[in-house]
Amino acid sequence: MDRRRFLRAAGSLGIISSLAGCSSLDPDESDDESIPTEPLSRTETPKGLSGRFDDVVDLVEAGADSDGNERIDEALTTHAGDGTVLVLPAGRYKMGPTDLSGYQNLGLVGKSGTRPTIVPAEPVDESREWLIRMTEGGDYLVGGFDLDFRKEGYGGSLVIFASKGGFEVFDIHAYGIYPLNVSGISCNVDSSDDVGQIRRFITRDGTVPESSGSGIFVSTSHSGTLHIDDCEIWNRATNGVYASAMGYVGDFKNVTTADRGNGEVHVRSGVFKNNNIANIRIGSTNSTVKDVHIHNVANPTGDTMRRSETLLSRNGAKNSRGIWIKNRQNQLVENATVILDAGRSGGAIEANSATGSHTIRNSTIEVNTEDANIVYLKGYSPPSENTGSASSGGFSFENVRITGTGGGLSTDTPVGVFVEDRSGTTFRDCLLQLSGAKQDGIHFIESDNCLVQNTRIDVPGEPIRSHKSKLRTTNVSFAPPQDDN
Repeated sequence: MDRRRFLRAAGSLGIISSLAGCSSLDPDESDDESIPTEPLSRTETPKGLSGRFDDVVDLVEAGADSDGNERIDEALTTHAGDGTVLVLPAGRYKMGPTDLSGYQNLGLVGKSGTRPTIVPAEPVDESREWLIRMTEGGDYLVGGFDLDFRKEGYGGSLVIFASKGGFEVFDIHAYGIYPLNVSGISCNVDSSDDVGQIRRFITRDGTVPESSGSGIFVSTSHSGTLHIDDCEIWNRATNGVYASAMGYVGDFKNVTTADRGNGEVHVRSGVFKNNNIANIRIGSTNSTVKDVHIHNVANPTGDTMRRSETLLSRNGAKNSRGIWIKNRQNQLVENATVILDAGRSGGAIEANSATGSHTIRNSTIEVNTEDANIVYLKGYSPPSENTGSASSGGFSFENVRITGTGGGLSTDTPVGVFVEDRSGTTFRDCLLQLSGAKQDGIHFIESDNCLVQNTRIDVPGEPIRSHKSKLRTTNVSFAPPQDDN
């Protein structure tokens, strides 16, 4: 199936959600099948499955136990095959790590109008941290069920590496705290002609504090296009969306630049909260982040988690950036809202030194914690290895609103935007309205050919500070500095 046909076919099958119905998962009792305390979405799994798949297998009719007493691994592996969809009717399904690799056009979905729940049969094994694995094939369709990870140490990743074709993951809601080093979804699309999509993956309870498992991890070999839409990822110790590894330039951990796919990743809509390292981390050419809501809060909640302290308040908390732009160039952040009310952070938006020129447009940034930068563009230091495209490292800010009382983690004076060695950086139609003690507006360090145009800067400190830089200002208004007395 070619690049676009897979997603068109999935769309034509009517994968949608409604708010009617309920899950077989109770937030307070992991072994109880009672109605949840608040209504959950009932999945409308693809209608007309026989139009896409040669075989539609009702797993209960095939002998799978829907009461959660016996494992269903054997039923899954026995009936999996090319052109086959495995359908889970309503119920609870006990599953051990199940490898469904090597198939083309394979599906595992909840039955339309129901919300089945999958429960791990055993604790996570360090040598096998996945629950469902699909590799060495493609055109996978997975979703329409809940995951019950509320028992301590029980969980598992969904691993989908599409080597031939794309994949679609839809409507998966994970309850409970993920065990150590277990990601929510690990994925990639090998071919530059193919497309993957993750829609409405929800995990709000986070991870154990020491975990290295991301909410969504996109692997180094990703070469295709991946869409991450309408997801909610909260309270993870390491990255909400980790989508920069494929764009790294240079040798690292025995992986060379040639081994990295630099495939596009597009994150759209969704809610991301209190994810350490970064809520969203991108780093491949032409990738985008649009219409997202990111919020770090002092007292977060999840679906079921109960914590006496949050990951952000814990001593030694890592670095909960809003959006971290890590590698390559020509990336876009648009219509994003990033609010940092708690935690340590390298920036509501932070640019790594290896990343080139990008655009931030029509976005709102608010930082109200002193232990954080607001916008922090590290000095540009392009990789020595030629990747085929030149960049000045300059950023373009268009219609961006920056407010709050915080800033100053990495600078002597709190500042709205810190620009170092980023020649060609421009601000057009922006507002910087900061109300914390002695906050400056914009610092330019060793940056030439910069522009501030049609912009208002209302700060207690200096509106613009320049060191070894050249810049122009056109139609810029400044509010008078506040009197310290």
